[in-house]
Amino acid sequence: FLNTVSNSRSDAIEALTIEEESIYDILYNQIMPPLFPTKISQEIALEIINYLDDSGYFTGDIEQMCKRLDTSPQQIEKIRARFAHIEPIGIGAIDFKESFLFQLYNIDIDENLYQFVKKLINEFKKLSQDKEKYDSFINEYNRPLKEINVSDDEDRRVGIGRILSLLYD
Repeated sequence: FLNTVSNSRSDAIEALTIEEESIYDILYNQIMPPLFPTKISQEIALEIINYLDDSGYFTGDIEQMCKRLDTSPQQIEKIRARFAHIEPIGIGAIDFKESFLFQLYNIDIDENLYQFVKKLINEFKKLSQDKEKYDSFINEYNRPLKEINVSDDEDRRVGIGRILSLLYD
């Protein structure tokens, strides 16, 4: 058995050697090839990181970034879209919907289920405000849901709950 000594000095040394990596460190360490192969793609990605809010959403002014980096809005969006492939998944999105789509892209699921969830995410606001539209949406996707063994109404709600929990967790 090892004898351990604990005093304020050893605790301070321990604290210095076991420093947690910040979210920015984690992100900066992912801005490299092959996902960001060029110097300009890396510069844009780093600039995007600088404009993440506390929830991880991108809040930058693309026009100002274009001027500062001498590039186009399309180039910035092209680079920002690559954030769908870095950890934590969903970071760099402009809103919850895009964050969910980033997350969905990284889940290995059946194509019919993927299309269903993608449409559910894209239509979420409309569906959540109108029960009739929600019911119509569910009926429209009744066939694909049956193909993934979600048959009756209760099972369908449970299945949709499982799908959403994949996206929220």
